Amino acid sequence: MILNQPVSLFLFKHVSEATHWHCFADGASNRVYDTLSADDREAYLPELMKGDLDSIRPEVHQWYEGKQVDVVRDPDQDATDFMKCVASVEALEVASDSPDQLDIIVLGGLSGRLDQTVHTLSYLHKLRAQRERIFAVTDDDVSWALDSDLPVVFCRLELGPRSSQPAD
Repeated sequence: MILNQPVSLFLFKHVSEATHWHCFADGASNRVYDTLSADDREAYLPELMKGDLDSIRPEVHQWYEGKQVDVVRDPDQDATDFMKCVASVEALEVASDSPDQLDIIVLGGLSGRLDQTVHTLSYLHKLRAQRERIFAVTDDDVSWALDSDLPVVFCRLELGPRSSQPAD
């Protein structure tokens, strides 16, 4: 799940290749489109683009629709694009008839505007009561909410060499 905030090409590709279902939240479509080469755009098509679609540029919207990407306008102004994308994951889980939840990895949401960062952290906390595993990932951080009875977390991440290009 990609939110409308800068993310490095290295991180985007690494996480995309390690996951099997991809969703761009509204304006994230512009960021990905602008970051990827034409060949890479074809290789990294999402299964869904969702939001109120007030941020996506018309040419980007048309390009993805032309590639048969499911572009869903959700006009609900009481939910953020992040919340709308999570709802789509939950609908996938219901449709799968599997008792297992999907892990959610969110790229972005922890930089840029303070209100968006606070919302991301708040929503992670809220979802912790409902979901087993949801993470917000940036080039510098991995964030998730913990249960209060977990005193220590050990984490070893090896994503490879740091990107030589700064995030856009």
